[in-house]
Amino acid sequence: MTVVIEERWNDPYHARSGPFESEGSLAVMADTPTPAFSVRIRVRMDNAPGMLGRVAVAIGEVGGNISALQGFEVKTAALDEDLVVNCTSEAHQEQVRAALEELEGIDILDFEDRTFAMHEGGKIEVLSLAPVRDMEDLAMAYTPGVARVCKEIQKNPAAAHDYTIKRNTVAIVSGRHRGARPG
Repeated sequence: MTVVIEERWNDPYHARSGPFESEGSLAVMADTPTPAFSVRIRVRMDNAPGMLGRVAVAIGEVGGNISALQGFEVKTAALDEDLVVNCTSEAHQEQVRAALEELEGIDILDFEDRTFAMHEGGKIEVLSLAPVRDMEDLAMAYTPGVARVCKEIQKNPAAAHDYTIKRNTVAIVSGRHRGARPG
């Protein structure tokens, strides 16, 4: 995968961007599916031959790349499955969702952006809250994944409490410094 950021950076683990826009914002999008735009999708499907194949084909037809199958669980007439799907952008994530919603016998139980899930509550503490075991984790925790979370906080400043360490911090204010008057 070849990726370009500001037309100078060739790194296969970072999202593509054009030149910086006027306010320093970055249009983040990858040219191929990447963990930075991955989603975890919990689906319930009819327990019938070919159902998982139909799900895989629907995702593949819109360009999604299934990177993991987890949580395989059969419940009588239904099968519950967690899929991890790498996408190229937030819009692409929605294309994957729409493709699955069109399938008969398939219900989406949960649809989670893995990068935002990783950032819930912040990701840095004295000890890391989110393990970074490989390049996929790194792409979600840092560049380009963190850029997506920063852009969300820029649009919605209150989200800083959900995606940063901010909700875990306390301010200690003291009047005992030079120039302050006691009491």
